[in-house]
Amino acid sequence: MKGSPQLGHTLVQLGVGIIGSIIASGQAELVNDANADARAVQIEDTPNTDVERLMVAPLRAADQALGAIALWRTG
Repeated sequence: MKGSPQLGHTLVQLGVGIIGSIIASGQAELVNDANADARAVQIEDTPNTDVERLMVAPLRAADQALGAIALWRTG
């Protein structure tokens, strides 16, 4: 499965969307249905899937948020 080129150019803002919210919280999280999550935002030019699951782990150094590792699965 090929990745979406739109994702490579997406800037995640701290506290915005599922991934940004998880980065802000500092706690790893498994999201079983991203479409049903109130924090979800649709990334422009990406397909809207029926079921999307996310596993996100924030990356931190001391008290500073650096980013996240996010794995997702559709279907």
